[in-house]
Amino acid sequence: MERNLDLNARIRACRSCELGDLRAVRGTLAVPPFAGERYTLGGLAAVAAQPGGWEERSGYPFAGPVSEVIDGILDLAGIDRESLLLANLLACAIPRGEGAQDYPDAYGNCRSFVDEALDYYNPRVVLLMGGIPIQTVFGAKAKVGETRGMSRTTGGRTYIATFHPAVLLRPDHSEQVFEWLVEDWRLAAGRLREINEAT
Repeated sequence: MERNLDLNARIRACRSCELGDLRAVRGTLAVPPFAGERYTLGGLAAVAAQPGGWEERSGYPFAGPVSEVIDGILDLAGIDRESLLLANLLACAIPRGEGAQDYPDAYGNCRSFVDEALDYYNPRVVLLMGGIPIQTVFGAKAKVGETRGMSRTTGGRTYIATFHPAVLLRPDHSEQVFEWLVEDWRLAAGRLREINEAT
């Protein structure tokens, strides 16, 4: 489907919080949502908290080492990456060693961009990858380990909690987490098929 280039341009030009200013100093790019070549309206989306350094340098979500991790998960789950909408709650990365508490306005400032992207691309199923995205739907106290694999439907859209695939880049990661990630992506794809068959 046609991408929302106007939204992308506004995200790349945004300086509404300190993160945009810091990104401009670094000379990197804001990272707008990205719909694959075969994404269709009402498809499957995955949302993480923020881009990393590789993503800011390329301007695309889930670039760099995590890209290979995602590709491996998608391959086992039987999902075409080009059929996905990939997004972050923040368009700019929080500097290493700092956290969301250091930039209290950031998520609020970016929220309208995320909401606009979801309205435009209208995914029927959204994988929430990591604690902060999960908390936006499951509540402020929700934890990844306790909610992964759980789903919640609100506003006509089904959200499924899972880990961010970047956890698999940690040297101490558990193979169980990899299996859970594959399972959760399969669950999301299956839920989308069920929804499409029922409509």
